[in-house]
Amino acid sequence: MPLYSNMSDAGTLKAIVSSKAKVMSCLDLGSWDGGDAIQMKQAFPEAVVTAVEGSPLRIEIVRENCNPNGIRVVQAVVTGDGGKPLVMEHSSIGDEPHCGTIKGFKDGAPFPKGWHKINSIDVVSTGIMELLDDVGDVDLLHMDVEGAEYDILNKLLPTPKKPLLISMEVCGAMWFNNCGNRGELLELLNKHGYSVLHDGVTDMVFVLG
Repeated sequence: MPLYSNMSDAGTLKAIVSSKAKVMSCLDLGSWDGGDAIQMKQAFPEAVVTAVEGSPLRIEIVRENCNPNGIRVVQAVVTGDGGKPLVMEHSSIGDEPHCGTIKGFKDGAPFPKGWHKINSIDVVSTGIMELLDDVGDVDLLHMDVEGAEYDILNKLLPTPKKPLLISMEVCGAMWFNNCGNRGELLELLNKHGYSVLHDGVTDMVFVLG
């Protein structure tokens, strides 16, 4: 079964490669099956790539796919401020565990076909700055974190550790509670010196400077 890569589907990785940016370190937050991390490793073979997945139901899949490709795998539920016990609500498609969110699913949200909620899992969060203390500086950050994007960026962007490139899903507010919408995400990124490199509608790339 082919691995999933929204970076490829939305054209964001192609835009990053075309920009000729020097990328020597990549961080994939919300890796799901490792597909985006593997795509980044193939696009930037000299780069150090780290895949981070918070779901206990998905982490072994990420390890199985990423480890043979020389990609480090970390299990962590990443937020702005870490160390807090949280509940991750998990969906599935058929019998396969799908996305987990710490924001909770919106009542009446227009979920993609086939999604349904299966259970809730107790987790403990890791702050983005704690993660970067472990991972190191990052040139390319990819996020598919099911509504936690704004919280992570609001903590990261005021610091010297902000990455050169950020690729992320911008439609989480459609499905999840209490998360930044597309306009709020763009405003935050613009405030901290980022401009749009590529607009893939549901997924976008931002470049610093």
